[in-house]
Amino acid sequence: MLITSLLTSAVALGALSIEARPQLSARNTTSGSVSNATSVTDAAPQLTYDILTGADTDLFLLQFKPNSNPPSLTEKFHWPGVIRNAAYPWISRHPVNHNLFIVANDNHDLGELTSFYLDSQTGNLTTLDRVYSRGSCAHIAVSPDGGHVHIANLYGNNGTGANGAIVPIDVESGKFGSVNVPSNLNFSSYELQPGQLKASQLLRHPHHWAFHPYLPVAYLSDLGADLVRRFHIVSPGQLETLDPIKQRTASGPRRSIIHPSGRAIYTLHEIDSTLSVGSIDVTTPYGNVTLTQEGIDILPGGANHSANVFQGSEIQLSVDGRFLYAASRNNTAPPKGSMNSDPISIFSVSDNGTYIERISVVNSGAWYLRYFGLDNPYFDQSVREGQFVIAAGQYSNDTHIFKRDVINGNLTQVASFNSTQLGASSYVWI
Repeated sequence: MLITSLLTSAVALGALSIEARPQLSARNTTSGSVSNATSVTDAAPQLTYDILTGADTDLFLLQFKPNSNPPSLTEKFHWPGVIRNAAYPWISRHPVNHNLFIVANDNHDLGELTSFYLDSQTGNLTTLDRVYSRGSCAHIAVSPDGGHVHIANLYGNNGTGANGAIVPIDVESGKFGSVNVPSNLNFSSYELQPGQLKASQLLRHPHHWAFHPYLPVAYLSDLGADLVRRFHIVSPGQLETLDPIKQRTASGPRRSIIHPSGRAIYTLHEIDSTLSVGSIDVTTPYGNVTLTQEGIDILPGGANHSANVFQGSEIQLSVDGRFLYAASRNNTAPPKGSMNSDPISIFSVSDNGTYIERISVVNSGAWYLRYFGLDNPYFDQSVREGQFVIAAGQYSNDTHIFKRDVINGNLTQVASFNSTQLGASSYVWI
């Protein structure tokens, strides 16, 4: 079986099996050992969600019980120091082997990928392999076939240019191949364009990979160049450059996401905290894109835009494609040491996906909301429909879960967790 093969390969690699540290004392947690914490039973069957998250060099597994009274969010396991040289770790779950997780760190000269096998029931975390990423990883995405990890390195090693490195990964053993930076993904030279910001756009800064749901096309958001780059997937791991999607000058595209129909692309811009929408012509071989909306504000009314440069952070789309969610971080730019709560803007999406309109803004309760994510049913659409949203305060060291109304898109906070050790930068619902 796959899990047995994975564990056998882990032993052959000399992998390190790490026992989880007992949960820490924190608000909304129960004292005692992990075994005690996970052996509690309720009178009625209890629906639970496990959520893997990372902060600095540590990984955590949180457990969310939505139908307890009240709903609870607690720490289930904690693995300290398992990510080397870490800064803002990004976690990705393998699309084929669901027990395999890849973690990337954002360290400028020591960016690294680490693959892990996780048994979320026992808390055993097995380190399978490590490889330097050839830069500072802002984001990673595993190719749809599961055979390659695509890396968005916003800085190269030792001051070299940014790149979009690609590394093979074995679906069973979790072992990496050699990291490759093809010439068309090596962005070592760039001239600042008129109107761009010298502070952040002197270099190209790849930030995020996305894949079209059925066309052989990959997208790479480049904050430094004001482009969403497009590539034809000639074969797994081999990309051919297509015409990019040009974005507004000095907007800083950070994240892109594709509508489930494949007919629209949405891009979040970090520098000016806006969104753009593009229509994808799926009748063309590689989905030619025409922008239909630009400069859509994600900040609340009355926000001080001059104090909120570089704050656009994350974008998510509901499973049915009817609602889009966008967040900014450090929204009101408070003095150091003061508290803040960042907003999540909610947009309705037209039937064909090519037009969005803001319908509301919710207070996340989190300060420096670097990441939020829906419990999208990546692996079982019959059970989960994205009913919950998790949001992290990187500076406030808290995590909040919202119930999502699947009819009107609204968010209502139902649970929170606070730990001084958990200023999370990404989450994966398991």
